[in-house]
Amino acid sequence: MKYINNNLLSEPIYFDEYNDYKKFIDFDIQGNILILEDSLGEKFCVIKFVDSLDDHLKLILGFNYDNKDNIRFVFLPNTDKIVLILSEKIYIISIVDKSVRAKVTTFLPIPIIGIHVMQKRKRFLILEEIGYKIIDFDGQIVKEESFDLISDFSLKNDELKITLYNGENKKIML
Repeated sequence: MKYINNNLLSEPIYFDEYNDYKKFIDFDIQGNILILEDSLGEKFCVIKFVDSLDDHLKLILGFNYDNKDNIRFVFLPNTDKIVLILSEKIYIISIVDKSVRAKVTTFLPIPIIGIHVMQKRKRFLILEEIGYKIIDFDGQIVKEESFDLISDFSLKNDELKITLYNGENKKIML
């Protein structure tokens, strides 16, 4: 599936075999590749980012993964950055500089419920099954909390309401 955001068309391409992945990476003669060497997994993925109007290649991002359902990425508005979440690593990547601007390691591969960008505050929320993190666009963790497993949640007007499986309710102002 292809996605367009910030005038960039992004297309993930998945490979089961390293040789196929390597051929695809080696074919790029423009030097627009960023490989995440510290990513973990038995399978391989590249995400191509091209200009949505003229198809000019901006970046090919390559990494390993285990389950493609756990690959999450979101464009940060009014920036050249994307957030890529792979297992226990959260990368903030500059498409223009073709570089990792920040990396947050969580040490535990905690399943992610979702991501919510707070554009005015230049932060984003990562809601996990047992907690949350608020990270600024530069990769600094502003706030984080862990607790029991989440059974339900809602987000309205920068207020996150969480119900835990133990019945406890939490309100968090973002």
